[in-house]
Order: sequence, then structure tokens, then C-alpha cells
Amino acid sequence: MSAGTVPEVAPAGLGTADGPTVRVLAPTDPAHQLAHQMEQTCANAVDPLEIAAALEADGINDRSARERFRRPDVFALARELFAVVPRNPAEPQREPCPWQVQPLTHMTRGVLFALPGACYVALTPLFFGPVQLTLLVVALVASWSAGQGLAYLGWSRLGQLDRGGAMLVLRKGFLLLSGILVTGLVGMAALTGAELGVVALAAGLVVYLLAATVLLVLGAEWQLMSVLLPLVAVCLTYLVLGRPFSLSGWVGGVSATCLIAIALLALRNTRGGPPAKRGSLRARDSVRALPHVLFGVLAAGMVLLATGGLPAADGPSVPSTAVSLSLSMGIAEWLLTGYRQHTYDLLGRCQGIGEFSRQARVSLLTVWFYYLMSTVSLTAPVLALRWEPGVDEIDLAIRGAVPVVAAAALFIALLLQAMGVSGFVLASCAVALIVDVFILYGAEILAMVDIFIPQPTPIWLDPIEAQLGTFGALTVALLIYGGVVVGRVSRHV
Repeated sequence: MSAGTVPEVAPAGLGTADGPTVRVLAPTDPAHQLAHQMEQTCANAVDPLEIAAALEADGINDRSARERFRRPDVFALARELFAVVPRNPAEPQREPCPWQVQPLTHMTRGVLFALPGACYVALTPLFFGPVQLTLLVVALVASWSAGQGLAYLGWSRLGQLDRGGAMLVLRKGFLLLSGILVTGLVGMAALTGAELGVVALAAGLVVYLLAATVLLVLGAEWQLMSVLLPLVAVCLTYLVLGRPFSLSGWVGGVSATCLIAIALLALRNTRGGPPAKRGSLRARDSVRALPHVLFGVLAAGMVLLATGGLPAADGPSVPSTAVSLSLSMGIAEWLLTGYRQHTYDLLGRCQGIGEFSRQARVSLLTVWFYYLMSTVSLTAPVLALRWEPGVDEIDLAIRGAVPVVAAAALFIALLLQAMGVSGFVLASCAVALIVDVFILYGAEILAMVDIFIPQPTPIWLDPIEAQLGTFGALTVALLIYGGVVVGRVSRHV
């Protein structure tokens, strides 16, 4: 039978009278009825050995093949059945798509990312000294990176259908990391002489971010929201009233109470689950979580520098854009989940690898553009509120574009991280962060090593424009590399 020729089914579905190379089994042949009985198995087989295995599983061995079916052995019988039954493999049933878009959940997460900003503004003491700022920055970066690693460990257990193991890892990780980081902050504060209020704020930031990570991984968004909303309402009221000193103690007490409630929620949600399939944390699990921890450090640094979370090199910063970026995280999660769902569907629809690669790349550009436009839409009102007569509109727009472009780069980085691509992401983000630090603080850095560089070369390029160029180059590099990665079918299965 020539390649691609499928013989018509003879009476009873066997062979064909017209096919020159296909022998029709005679009705009196004992193998005729056997072929009918095993028609589905033979039609789905891609090799006679599959039929031979099925025959032996049904109790037909070499002796039966000789005595009952007049064939020398079971393999000869299988080859003949393979030849007379046309190939008609059934379409394999696809597994349910693991990526399900839940717009309400995604947007709720975005709100939860943004709401603590109001509490942070209300509770931050009026300090601008380097010691206080350093302590808060260390707390933010450390807790963000630790949360990334903890979330990876929790999600990996959930992906293995081990919810009990995920709860166990999250509980132990929350307690251990909170203890280590808070102890480190207290020690750092003792060495630097930081004030008690800053230490309490930094420690609370660590505990909140880790507890929120636990609750979000376990899908307890609404529990977190129910505790966080009253705290946000109190803090906003405190801000509207001008932060009166007489209410500061009361606001601090409410904040501490809500923080304890969130920590207790995290502990309660990690108890009473199903038995863990694997309780101990293996060394390779920690190694696999390391890229996510490093990415948390780099992402936190980029966001801090892009949004003006650290003192700007010159001129006013636009820290309000941090709220826009926080809200955009919910949109990012929505779009990234939708993209994974779309590419999963493409695997079943596309006729070849080339077609799949093209459509996956086009879809990547589409969702990236949607995220970019959504971030611009969230940032524009913030910039409009910052505008006042005498402010240079172009300069304000450039300052507002920096966090938008940084967020666009992080969007691609998050997708690549989720697809298991870490090396290029970490290297490119590290280079961008180092360049950005040198752009903003290069003069101070060179001044500290003036023993080696007596006359530092001034940076003539405007720092904000240079920031924009750095994050723009990072975005282009990640987009190009991302296009290569998503075009590979192996990254989507």
C-alpha cells in the first residue's frame, strides 16, 4: 500500500477488495473474527508490536496463534492484523487547560498590591536620613525577594496536587523567614541607631508581605481584603486630617492589630489541610527557588528606582506612579494567564510548528501591548494630578514614562520566569539595574572611591532620560528573546 493510501473498509471493516497490497481475510479464516473484536486496537496502533502486546494481554500466545489462528506465532498474527485493518487513530483526549482566566481574582490581587501603599504613606515617619531610608529599603527588598521564593515553593507543591505539602511549606517558610528577616532588621537598627518607629514599620512590612504571599498562594484574597480594608480606611482618614499627632498612637495601634490579624490568618489557612504527600523540603527545591529570589531582588530594585521610591539624583520624583504599577499587577496576571491559556489552545489548533510559533509570537506582542496601554492609562491620571502651572510637561511625561517602560520590561520577565527561563532574565535585569544605579548615583559612588579616580568623569546625559533609555533597551532585549522562547513548543507543554 502506497504512503498515504487508506484502504476502504471491507465488509465487517477489514481490508479492501481494491487495495493491491492489502489481503482481505476470508470469512472462514479464524483471524477474521479476531480482527473484528480488536478493530479499535488495530486502528489506533502505530506498530504491530502494540497489537502483539494487546493479544498477549488477552491471553493469546504463540501456541494459541498456531492452534487457533493457524499463524506461526503471535507476532505474525499481529503483523497480519496490522496490515488488514486501516489506520484510523482516535484523536487523543486533551487534558483540561491548567490556565484559567479569573478576571475578578486577578483584579482583586492588583488592588491588594496597591492598598498597602496608603498605609505605608500614613505610617512612614517624617524621616529623610540615610539610615532610616536604608532600613526601609532593605526591608522591602528582602521581604519581596523572600516572598518570591516562598510563593514558588508553594505553587510548585500545588502544581503537584499536594495542597497539604504546600500549606506545610508556606507555614514553615512564613515563620522562619519572618523570624530571620525581623531579627536581621533589629540587629541592623541596633548598629545604625535607627529610631524605634522605623524599626517597627520595617518589621511590619516584612511580616505583612510574607503573610500576604501565603494567603494569595492559597487563594484567600478576600480574607486578606476583609482585614486590609479597615486599616486602609483608617490610614486614609488620618492622611486627610493632616496626620494629627494626637491620632498617631491610635492609628499605630489599629495598624498593629490588623497586622497581627493578617499574620494569624496566614497561620490559620496553613493548618488543618490534607496530609502532605511530601513533608520535607528537598535541597533541589531550594535551588530551584533561588532564581525567583534573585528576580525578586532585581525587580524590587528596578521598581524602587523607576518610581522614585529612593531619593532621586536631581529634581522631584514621581513616587505616586508606584500605585499605578501596583494596580497594573492585577492586569498583568490577567493577561499572562490569558496568554498561557491561548497558547495551550493553539497547540490543539495549529497544523504545524511553524504556524504555532508565528501565532504565539504575535499573541505575545499583543498581550504586551495591551499591558503597556493599560499601564499608561493608569499612570496618566497620576501625572495629571501632579501637574501644576510652571511644571515642564515634557519633563513630567518623561519621568512618568520611566516606570511605565520598567513595568513593560518586567511583564515580559515575569512571563519568561513562569516558563522556566531564568538565566537571560536575571542577567539582563541585573545589568539594567547596575546601569540605572550608576546613572542616578554615579557621582556619589565615584566620590567614595576618589582615591582611585581623582577626577570622576561627569555624566552629561540627563539621568531621567538615561533611565528611560536603559529600561527601554531592557524591554527590547526581553521582547526579542521572549519571541524566541515562546516560539518553542516545548515551553508550552
